[in-house]
Amino acid sequence: MHVLIVSATATEISPLVDFLKEQFTVTASNSFKNRGLELEILVTGVGMLAAAYALGSKLQNQHYSLMVQAGIAGSFNRDIQYGEVLEVSMERIADLGTENADESFSDIFEMGLEKPDSDIFSGGWLLPLKPIEIKTGLKTVKGLTVNMVTGSNKTKDALQARYKPDTESMEGAACFYASAKTGVPCIQIRSISNYIEARNRDKWNIPLAIQNLNEYLIRFVEKLRDGA
Repeated sequence: MHVLIVSATATEISPLVDFLKEQFTVTASNSFKNRGLELEILVTGVGMLAAAYALGSKLQNQHYSLMVQAGIAGSFNRDIQYGEVLEVSMERIADLGTENADESFSDIFEMGLEKPDSDIFSGGWLLPLKPIEIKTGLKTVKGLTVNMVTGSNKTKDALQARYKPDTESMEGAACFYASAKTGVPCIQIRSISNYIEARNRDKWNIPLAIQNLNEYLIRFVEKLRDGA
């Protein structure tokens, strides 16, 4: 099995990389092998543009059995706890469209620029190609991908009313889009660092989110290795 692990920043998955360096054979820069499992690490950079470019470059000449997108995220859902690890099963680009004269928002589907149901979208949501045989055991949630992280209650309330999302990130939709276009199955795993509210970084807990994310990723990789 050949798996690509994708993250926006090296920091978000650094404990996993340390584990791989100890437990796997380093075969090339950012590539590791143990038994029948081969892993590659791809740090894309922050945001949809960086993620799309990095994934397009990587997937152009290489096919993978699975992509795992991993990182931290904010949560709209207060029933989700700080540090909780989740599987994002569907994504939507929240801010791709136009602002109207009355300050309302119309997305690309309402503008008639894209069909909400196609080989890529289902009701306007991006659904990745799923690996049928691999289960994460995690709660599944709906994610929004944004270019500008939500930092006001006004924007939060508008997004919640419109999409009823659970999480927010800046790269999720890019990986799901790449999955649908290339036929490479994709799983997105996120750990919650903060709630979506009036921006206050003093309330965030990034260290806990990274710790829990990587503890899960290590267990997940071990499961893949043992089954390979």
